[in-house]
Amino acid sequence: MNNEQIKIKTGVDGLDALLYWDKSGFDLEADYHKNILIVIRGMRGISKVNMAMEMMRGINKSISKDNTNCRFYSLDKNHDALTKKYKDLIGIRSSVDDIFPELDPQKETYLYTKMIQFNAITQNIGTFSEKKPLDCIVIDGFAGLAQKDFTRLPMETLEELLKKKARVSILVFDDRLTNFSTAADIIIEMRRSFSEQHRYGYYELQIAKNFLGPKANGWHKYCCTDNGEIIVYPSLHQNYSTTYYIHDRFKEQVLETNAKYPCPGIGNNNANSVSLVNALRAQPGVTTCIVGAHNTYKQRLATLVLAEILQKGDRALVILLNGNPTGFMQLLQSFTSYRVLNSTLLHVFNIPMGGISSSELMYMLISYIKKHKSNNYNLNIIMLDLAAIDYSFPMLRTEALLLPTVKELCRKENVSLTMISDKKSSLIDEICFVSDNVLCTRRENYETPLKEEVPESSISGTEIHGHLKGKYTSNITIEIDGQIDGKIIPCDDQRADYRDEKAGKLTIYLEKNNVGPAQNSRVYRFEVDDMQTVRQLSDLEQSTRTEICTTKDFWRQAWNVKNYGKQ
Repeated sequence: MNNEQIKIKTGVDGLDALLYWDKSGFDLEADYHKNILIVIRGMRGISKVNMAMEMMRGINKSISKDNTNCRFYSLDKNHDALTKKYKDLIGIRSSVDDIFPELDPQKETYLYTKMIQFNAITQNIGTFSEKKPLDCIVIDGFAGLAQKDFTRLPMETLEELLKKKARVSILVFDDRLTNFSTAADIIIEMRRSFSEQHRYGYYELQIAKNFLGPKANGWHKYCCTDNGEIIVYPSLHQNYSTTYYIHDRFKEQVLETNAKYPCPGIGNNNANSVSLVNALRAQPGVTTCIVGAHNTYKQRLATLVLAEILQKGDRALVILLNGNPTGFMQLLQSFTSYRVLNSTLLHVFNIPMGGISSSELMYMLISYIKKHKSNNYNLNIIMLDLAAIDYSFPMLRTEALLLPTVKELCRKENVSLTMISDKKSSLIDEICFVSDNVLCTRRENYETPLKEEVPESSISGTEIHGHLKGKYTSNITIEIDGQIDGKIIPCDDQRADYRDEKAGKLTIYLEKNNVGPAQNSRVYRFEVDDMQTVRQLSDLEQSTRTEICTTKDFWRQAWNVKNYGKQ
């Protein structure tokens, strides 16, 4: 084996992260000093062959530039079908015939044919040089053998041969073959699962064995796309709660005596420095949430924030949870120019209701950050209507680590995050807890209109006939002193006589401020006289701060609740 440095990566989205090969790849020479054997096993029909092909392609690409320096053998699958599947997976290539050698065309009895094929495969592998091993060898089709026939195969000899002839070898087994021993360095188990609670089916895999690094405990969802590519979604626990990550943080932050922790400046503790605009404005690595009742200008405030982001030339991703993209774009168009809306700075992603998992959502966010992260742009993420998670996204609702993980990702990648939610959402506690700035919106109540009263003593019964007349009156037939008499009286529907003097008046409570005094201890109240005239974020500088109260008073009086975040 050469002394050159060999970095191995599977190239499967998410799988390298589970194997801890995602940063620079696995250094075969420095870390292991011998070739690797991988076993993939699971039930039928869960894309094991696609997984093996994807890994073979990625390993071949990471080790060498020779596209034919790998081999794929199968004991039971058609040669032409495998070749076509691989061509569809990698795109049009000049030739892949060398990758799928057709060794023995004999057609005899079942066991005899399988043994001939197995012997032909081992003989073909033995022709390769140990001094210049192949990048990857894959053998599939053992599930075609019965258990008693499989025990006749010299698997130990095959594994020893594979470790001599290839940098990485992959064996694909069916779950029908049980109780067999293997000297594999990595074992990947795949299965099909079904959630009785949500009535959703999905695929999962786990790293059951890994001699090359720390274990990735637990099951992780994956999917097979239309073109055959495998995408693995590492669980939130894997990304932020693994033993390896905790040990790494302990080593860097606790054992290192020269560790420096950021502390807020003394000048920021001045109450006069608190500004509503600064709390709303998108800041790198800062999470802001806007919560409130229906029709309290929450989406309008988020649109003002987005308009300022686009006018500065920064990139923004807007996530609509079962929302209305057309209505949102019409609202945004009233604050920004047509040129800004049609630029590459804005990306609007509407997620329809259904069984999207938290791992898939995180994969989408991570992919966007990796693609658009640049020194010339500040990235911003705006999530609208998180209350929709309660009734449209059951798999997101059951994941307790969803919002903390999103916040940690944005903080780590220096991305601003703005979240909008109704105050009746079941996630209101988590939303307020993870946010650096918490703004609560409240509209003033309408005045109750006056109405003409009818003496109760003269009315023995009422019965409504006819229809409403105009906006304020209805034709009601009543019985007075034994006689039927018709009389026009005001209708009981008070909505017709509402006044709009305070329709645009908005009260905003800044309950948590990342640049102000001690967090979660004081609440600042701002009043905006007419939200309809606010065309840009700087217009809110005219808002007046009229009250400072404690957090306890705010939640008990302003929202009339007894417990924090409970309705």
